[in-house]
Amino acid sequence: MELGTEENARILLVDSDVVVCLLTKSYVFRPWCMIEMYEAIKAGKELKPVNVANAGYDFERSLAVLTSAGDDLRDALDAVNLGAYDALKREGYDPDDVCGTVGRTLPYLMAKPFDPSATLNVKQAQISDMLGLNPAP
Repeated sequence: MELGTEENARILLVDSDVVVCLLTKSYVFRPWCMIEMYEAIKAGKELKPVNVANAGYDFERSLAVLTSAGDDLRDALDAVNLGAYDALKREGYDPDDVCGTVGRTLPYLMAKPFDPSATLNVKQAQISDMLGLNPAP
């Protein structure tokens, strides 16, 4: 299967119940990450955002860019990832629709923390929490 098409993005999500979003400085602004989140939202899949420690995710900046529209969106996306707006268009997506859909969803989900430099026990506990495997006290 050749990756890089709208149809393949949908195919990869068909068997997924959950889409994990690893929130880093640039994740939200990468065209294929935006497409994956957009397709997951449209398909009714659960998004599980994970805030990766020390990876530079900026909630306010992400919200500001994702809720921009028209020429403001093009300028905002190009400021954080030059060419992202045009990449979405090349793949057949409307950047305003993609960013609007993701921007109305992702910022309002509770992101779970993950620290890749933590001890193995801490990482296992964080992953269990992300997956909802920790029993309530």
